[in-house]
Amino acid sequence: MNSNVWIRLFKFQIFDIVVDASWYMPDELRNPIQEYQVAHIPGALFFDVDGIADRTTNLPHMLPSEEAFAAAVSALGIENKDGVVVYDGKGIFSAARVWWMFRVFGHDKVWVLDGGLPRWRASGYDVESSASSDTILKASAASDAIEKVYQGQQTVFSKVVMLLIVYDIMLSQASETAVLAFLS
Repeated sequence: MNSNVWIRLFKFQIFDIVVDASWYMPDELRNPIQEYQVAHIPGALFFDVDGIADRTTNLPHMLPSEEAFAAAVSALGIENKDGVVVYDGKGIFSAARVWWMFRVFGHDKVWVLDGGLPRWRASGYDVESSASSDTILKASAASDAIEKVYQGQQTVFSKVVMLLIVYDIMLSQASETAVLAFLS
């Protein structure tokens, strides 16, 4: 994307938010948040692929629930009306995953920046070094928001399980009439 097109897209508000969605394979020994702090597209938010994920499984970066995703992107300051451009530090790797996540949850105005940060830099566009504390706090808040959603779901699940156990105990110790009286 040449600079004139980029400036026109911003000017005409085709997109509102730029998101760095960098993530690397473990054997690459790269840290996306540290790389984001060293150099990112000006104004870009950091999207933590591992943090914005399903917390009910041990599998890495699985798609979160719709409620959890909404809480996380809301904490980042992204609304459904916003146009979002996603990029990553490899060119086109994890950005496509984040684009897909937005699309799965009904966000239509989302694009992947062709060539990502490497092409951006090779084209001579500016990058910012260091991240504002606000941006880092938003990334942390997104992960916290996911955690709260899943903790809330776990609490509800635990209560339902407890009620079922109590119900089972009552069935084994009392008549059906006594159980129905208890439940009403």
